[in-house]
Amino acid sequence: MESADAMKTGKSEVSLNGFRGGAQLSESDNASNMLSQSILEHMKNALVILRDDPDGLKIVLNNRRFSELFGLSSQSHELVLLSDAFSGGQLEDVIRSSMDSGESMPELEFSCTTADSSDEKRHFLVSISRIELSDSGKGILATFDEITEWKKRQSQVMEASRLVSIGEMAAGIAHEINNPLAAVMGFAQLAMRREVDETVQKDLDKILTQAKRASKIIANLQSFARRYKPKKEPVHVVDILEKVLEFRSYEMQVGNIELVKIIEPRIPLIMGDEHQLDQAFLNMVINAEQSMTEARGAGTLTIDVRRLDDIVRVSISDDGLGIPEENISRIFDPFFTTREVGQGTGLGLSICYGIIHEHGGAITVESKPDEGAAFIVDLPIGDVGLDMPIDEAFFAGLPDKMKILIVDDEPAVAEFLSRALTDFGHSVDVHERGEDVIRKPDLDKYDLMILDVRMPGVDGEALFEHVQELYSNARPRILFITGDTTNPSTKAFVDRTGSPALTKPFTLEHLMSAIRRLG
Repeated sequence: MESADAMKTGKSEVSLNGFRGGAQLSESDNASNMLSQSILEHMKNALVILRDDPDGLKIVLNNRRFSELFGLSSQSHELVLLSDAFSGGQLEDVIRSSMDSGESMPELEFSCTTADSSDEKRHFLVSISRIELSDSGKGILATFDEITEWKKRQSQVMEASRLVSIGEMAAGIAHEINNPLAAVMGFAQLAMRREVDETVQKDLDKILTQAKRASKIIANLQSFARRYKPKKEPVHVVDILEKVLEFRSYEMQVGNIELVKIIEPRIPLIMGDEHQLDQAFLNMVINAEQSMTEARGAGTLTIDVRRLDDIVRVSISDDGLGIPEENISRIFDPFFTTREVGQGTGLGLSICYGIIHEHGGAITVESKPDEGAAFIVDLPIGDVGLDMPIDEAFFAGLPDKMKILIVDDEPAVAEFLSRALTDFGHSVDVHERGEDVIRKPDLDKYDLMILDVRMPGVDGEALFEHVQELYSNARPRILFITGDTTNPSTKAFVDRTGSPALTKPFTLEHLMSAIRRLG
């Protein structure tokens, strides 16, 4: 209880007797003293009471949590200095400042190593209050509320937010790159169809090859940056793995990592969310790469895919550091990581665990220290067949030589489409503005309309709705083209129309294949 004088001054008065780590402070009732000791001993926060002596700040009293954190003997009843618990004088300087000013300091953030944390810093909110010691004048009460885990989570939230921002920026950049890349690929192929010198033909082939390589990089980047709602549909695990491996191919090449693939033929489809499985397999592959790089700067990554009864089993194995036996049971725990601070969030494998279990599957790990690790994923096949059905009814009934309208705000893409289709005998009209098209009175003369989905002003979506409203029966067939594949509304719109779509950049083969299917 505070005395009347103490209440007036806003200062507390300590009156405990025989408490561990302190001397007799005043005479008080034994029962009250024992209750006070019990409360302090079971506090989750560390607590210490100090007084200023010529030798330094001396510990008058501390609870068990303080002793555990800062390595004080639980049996000692001798006064010790605060400097015996903390290296450096930062905290002592702050406490002396509080004593000199007469002001309390609530929730001061303080970081230090502790007796059980080796070299890793732990973070605390330290509250410093002036108190009256009943037999020795003024003192300081300091409590330590540990916020180490909160700081980690805060850092992880900030990192996640940063990655979302990077993903959105990357998606926007990818969209802008797709248009010129589509033109580069298209014109390279048009030139290759001409009678040109063999050396020029080889150069054009190199241009097309590198453009296709850039296209794959952009497609993978868009895939992993995409924001979407989870949706399970028939997917091919092998295709997902191939995309992940293509995405990491450069890193594995420069990291001296050899890739070995053991894939049984005719692996069946499963019901799954392609993008979630992308993320899970990517996390496991990157984890394997890091383990091998840390072990010896090289290694072998083995991907094994096979069917076992009613499951598809994927094994991702490396010959890296391996996992210590004591960590095997914790490897999928959220926030568990053996990496240094700032080099891993501890969320990667826990996310994998959650994704696989959401798919009704199981993930296990087999490992020995210095012998690598194998992550084994079992995914149920369910009732999905070997092939996805394709409805060909939409693609029937168009003439061999068509009247085609092209609407794209990118002049280079529009010109490539026009020249390619004209070369194949079709009659082509080109417009770069949807506003010009929507005023045309005779859109029904076109057998096919090729519409860019996203354009300034009147876009492909508005044109589609306009055509649907004008012509209830003999409306033109529509083929969409888009580089905006990361936008969920774009995909939702195209899915709703039932019309086919080509993703920029596409090759001449892709274009003509789509045209043949429409015909």
